Amino acid sequence: MELVCTAGVNESGDWRRLYPIRFRMLYDEQQYRKFQWIEADI
Repeated sequence: MELVCTAGVNESGDWRRLYPIRFRMLYDEQQYRKFQWIEADI
């Protein structure tokens, strides 16, 4: 099992860390690029 740490900023500029994510287990349409806006229920 491979886990990755994903972090970024929201539209307000607040840091958010999403961990752990099993990136390779996501469907192709769920995977994201290195710099990309995403929507997530957190």
